[in-house]
Amino acid sequence: MTATLNVDDYITTLQHEYLDSYISSGGAAVKFVVPVDETPVSLIGDRIADAARTNGHIVARLAASTTRIHMIDKLFFAVATQVPWTELATQRLANLARQSFTVPELDDSPFDLQICAANGADLDYVRMVLNRAIGEDVFKDHDLARDFRIAMTWLCRSRLSGGAEGATQTEAITQWLTGEIPAISNMKNYQIFTKINRTNARYHLESLCNWARKCDRAGTTIVIDATRLTEAKPERDGTVAYTKNSLLDTYEVFRQFIDSTDHANALLIAVVLAETFLDIEAGSRGLGAYPALMNRIYDEVRDRHYANPMASLLRLTAGVGQ
Repeated sequence: MTATLNVDDYITTLQHEYLDSYISSGGAAVKFVVPVDETPVSLIGDRIADAARTNGHIVARLAASTTRIHMIDKLFFAVATQVPWTELATQRLANLARQSFTVPELDDSPFDLQICAANGADLDYVRMVLNRAIGEDVFKDHDLARDFRIAMTWLCRSRLSGGAEGATQTEAITQWLTGEIPAISNMKNYQIFTKINRTNARYHLESLCNWARKCDRAGTTIVIDATRLTEAKPERDGTVAYTKNSLLDTYEVFRQFIDSTDHANALLIAVVLAETFLDIEAGSRGLGAYPALMNRIYDEVRDRHYANPMASLLRLTAGVGQ
């Protein structure tokens, strides 16, 4: 019998060994979690998400049944819709403003007016100083992909002055980030000429992780309910179904996440799957279908009595691990 780990014990390990230390220090990890009893997948996802939020992470919850996770751009858009972009821009602006001004308790009114009131400073002077800081520290930030840093520059400047014009700019940038922009030509006034697509989405996700850190977030956590993947005949209810080809594409996306952890900053990806994922037969829809992924996460040597809580592939139970 393969050893399992209690859900509570796993969350404790995840908190202490990853969220509190490794991830918060800028590391990245991809974990595959499989409940091997009646433990609800949603419960495991909730526990991981709650631990990440407690640690100050941006948390995104995805489900393979509603997001085409075999397409990295669709995955990014699903994450981007859950990111508090304006809140992050406000925090980045506050960090920049502290270099020259006293920053008060902030509300939703224009940022520059709040700084003026708190410092008795001239409005034009405040705008000049902060626009210069945005240009130097955001627009020229090469930790961010070119289009991403342009987008963040616009979000910061929109938050700086607020008003109807700022709201329009924020809406346009947010639509581009979430894949809802009607046409890329709408972005030419913002000097963005390329949609986020399958060739560049990974760079934007890495940029998001960097941006979150610069906005005082401890990290980014993505929790994916991937139980749909191993369903050969899912319900015909309008949700996403995965052919064998799209299944293999998804496993390749996971494989790329694992191999690119050196390039990610403070990122945790937790993929929760059905027990059928553990099938290593070549003709299955489980791990055996894609050796490139299996060779990276499957634990060929396992203790019969003790589960390794640091492993890439975890088998969880609600009861006492065995």
